[in-house]
Amino acid sequence: MNTSPSEAIFLDSSAILHYLTGDLQARGIIEGAQRLTVNSIVYSEVAFNILKLLYTDKYGQYKFYDMKSKIAMLDRDILEGYTILQGFLRRAPAGK
Repeated sequence: MNTSPSEAIFLDSSAILHYLTGDLQARGIIEGAQRLTVNSIVYSEVAFNILKLLYTDKYGQYKFYDMKSKIAMLDRDILEGYTILQGFLRRAPAGK
């Protein structure tokens, strides 16, 4: 992907989720970009989907209200999703 140094790439939530799950194409795009940008909606979509993946991994079938109650009870395994997203955002070099 060729972009000029001043051109920012807007990351959709699916690109970030693919990156976090090890997709090589997403990794190449994100790590090769000079500047990246996201908005608060993307941030919330990624956070929700990470929580959903962690919930499904731990409890099996996804049920929104069950997940909501687990988060309210501060289930550390589910709340790890926020740590994963924060780690991704921190790894982005300055200016990204």
